Amino acid sequence: MLRTTISPAAFEGCAAVRAVFATVTAHVTAPAPATVWELATPDGDFEADPETLPVALAAALRAAPPGRRVTAAGWTAALVSTRTRAVPGPDAALDLLGPACRLAFVRWLDHARAHRLTIVPGLEHPGGPSQPDNHHRH
Repeated sequence: MLRTTISPAAFEGCAAVRAVFATVTAHVTAPAPATVWELATPDGDFEADPETLPVALAAALRAAPPGRRVTAAGWTAALVSTRTRAVPGPDAALDLLGPACRLAFVRWLDHARAHRLTIVPGLEHPGGPSQPDNHHRH
């Protein structure tokens, strides 16, 4: 699933979006076994590849001793433990390629949007998570 609301619908309904996805992700390969972090957050515990975390949060967690709660860029978490993700079998690369492609496309899309769009002050979408009052009121 792509991260934004419009992306999945655009991907499913538009051949041009699928063509851009194919072009943007043509170079992507399945990741090798990676380190997985077990994180504790105010919303619960979960595991994550450190490369998928917000850069500021990952850097703060790397710098902090294990178990210490840090806050960076609005995110709060503690690194509980680390482990190397096991590759379950010969088809593991295929299982990991899809998510790697989606992550690369979403990052490309976020970068393209950030460099092509200028939000007019006062006309931001009220539900945008970057807005201080992001409750959905129209």
